[in-house]
Amino acid sequence: MTLNSCRCFAGIFVLLASSALARHVRVGVYHNPPKIAVDDDGSPDGFFADITEEIAVREGWDIEYVPGTWSQCLSRLESGEIDLMVDVAYSPGRAERFCFCQMPVLSDWFIIYAAPELEVRSTSDMEGRRVAVLRESIQHDLLQTMLREEGMSFRLVPCSTFRQAFAAVQSGEAEVALANRYFGIEHADTFGLVETPVVFHPTRLHFAAPPGERELLDAVDSQLVAMMADGDSEYFSALERWFDSREAEGVPEYIPWTLGAAAVLVAVSLALYLLTRWQVQLRTRELDEQNSRLTRALAELGEARSMLARQEGLRLLGTMVSGIAHDLNNILSVITGNVDLALEEADLPPGSMLRKRLSSMRQAGRDGAELVARMRAFHSRESADCGAPVDTAELVRFVVRLLEPRLASARMEEGREISVETDLVDGAHLRGSPSELREMLLNLLVNAIDAIEGDGTVRVTTGKRDGWMSLRVSDDGRGMTPEVRSECTQPFFTTKGRKGTGMGLAMVRSIVEEHGGSLSIESEPGRGTSVEVRMPLATREGEVGSEGELLDIPASARLLAVDDDPGCLEVLRSLLELDGHRVTTFSSPDKALASFEAGAYDAAILDRLMPGMAGLELARRLRELDPDLPIALLAGYVSDFDLSRRDPVDAVRQKPLDLAELRGLLTELL
Repeated sequence: MTLNSCRCFAGIFVLLASSALARHVRVGVYHNPPKIAVDDDGSPDGFFADITEEIAVREGWDIEYVPGTWSQCLSRLESGEIDLMVDVAYSPGRAERFCFCQMPVLSDWFIIYAAPELEVRSTSDMEGRRVAVLRESIQHDLLQTMLREEGMSFRLVPCSTFRQAFAAVQSGEAEVALANRYFGIEHADTFGLVETPVVFHPTRLHFAAPPGERELLDAVDSQLVAMMADGDSEYFSALERWFDSREAEGVPEYIPWTLGAAAVLVAVSLALYLLTRWQVQLRTRELDEQNSRLTRALAELGEARSMLARQEGLRLLGTMVSGIAHDLNNILSVITGNVDLALEEADLPPGSMLRKRLSSMRQAGRDGAELVARMRAFHSRESADCGAPVDTAELVRFVVRLLEPRLASARMEEGREISVETDLVDGAHLRGSPSELREMLLNLLVNAIDAIEGDGTVRVTTGKRDGWMSLRVSDDGRGMTPEVRSECTQPFFTTKGRKGTGMGLAMVRSIVEEHGGSLSIESEPGRGTSVEVRMPLATREGEVGSEGELLDIPASARLLAVDDDPGCLEVLRSLLELDGHRVTTFSSPDKALASFEAGAYDAAILDRLMPGMAGLELARRLRELDPDLPIALLAGYVSDFDLSRRDPVDAVRQKPLDLAELRGLLTELL
């Protein structure tokens, strides 16, 4: 045997041995482009496929792809039928079932998609709707939690793929779909859907392995770290290939030809020098371009993270306020109801000080309820309630009176003498929500008082010109730097530390914009701050009805009242009995249903949230027993109600109700 023959056999032996030693790795893939896609023949494609292939080459793995649906892949991973799965979002629940690599491969978040004609601005707009969602996904778990813990009532339509979820909306089986942003960017137009402002749950996407299988994941982590540290690696190439539609700028074709021609005409040494210099410059430009792209990407990522943080903060704030709105409005109902009873029963003279104080208490209770509703709906950007014209001069005087205890506290407890001066024009009326306008001015005045570190003056001036009202609040406090001034109207931005919430000026800006106005701020450090609000004047002056006006209500009616809060139930009974109605009360919806007889009542008034049986469910059962019974629902917040989808309920009112509103409700029902 010749030496060359021996070398040939040795080479074949080495190849066979290395092939036998290569680790066989089964990788689960499903269809979710552009992150991962599966062709008709089962071949994978997409960003994760490219990364998996690169890791396999570096580690010497023999890859076998196992295609399936999302649910099938999760089941196979848990049973050990596959060794790795791509594109898995981390959650504490999943960490109990699978092992995750330490390095996240991508970041993602989920967005609600809907038909263009359907208006979806916040999670409250999902109430009562059919929501298509990927079965056994992170977003599926999230929506189930919202149904279970937050009292929402939408219906889930589980689907095997995001494509099926979009198709369900297109066919009418569902009304909205929840999908990741990558799939939505690529496929929303195909199904005629649009992205809504509702964003859920930023997540990090990983490789996952069966429980206890860390060896493969350690190799994955090692290769991901190496690729992410190299700007020329397959990781960044795949990012640009699958998620950046802009193609890298290439070198014009005439340059190599020109250099080639020049190389022929000059000496070989000079040609080599020029060629080397050109290659260095080209490489430098490429590196500069890559650095610029990375810098832009990091800046955009920072902006996106800040935006997501603000949206998530607002969503969490809305969830928190929704959770306490019912209980808080029950407390306010007891306060305002007893004030109404005192005003009706005490027969106080119209100008007496006690009547004025009780009226102020009632107004403060109403403002408290509307403030809770306003905080909950802040991120949904609802339009202002255009009611009767609001006199701006009276508005300023009322809010200044509210601040008298705050000024007295600053004087007696902090040693600060702060005065409020006003220069007001008469006849300047705005059309909008009185409570929101009071809230806006109250925030401006509180900020002005807090900005004054010692003695000082807050000035409030109003004016009107060319159909516009101007309101200016100025102080001689510490002022703001340009950086603070540019950020001060952003949600959760505050310079007060723990004393501030960061919501005051953000709420002011929101209220002003919803009333069609504008907000401008002038400030310099050490020279105070001046905030000007401009809003359109009411086109015609209206007459505001008297709060104590007795509506044309029916004579003594037989009424059923159900509320699990004893204080609210007693106040409601007392207010109704003032007008001679016969009221039967129950604090348990089950007992009310058990004793109900058709024809025994002229109307029913039910609380929305009660343990054991919600108000809507009780209304449905009462309507089955007595189809002609008028039913009203009292709720802590009503902005997310759509009566067209709630046949058993004839009217919905937000707590607390005063006597005039209660009389109006009965007039509507009877």
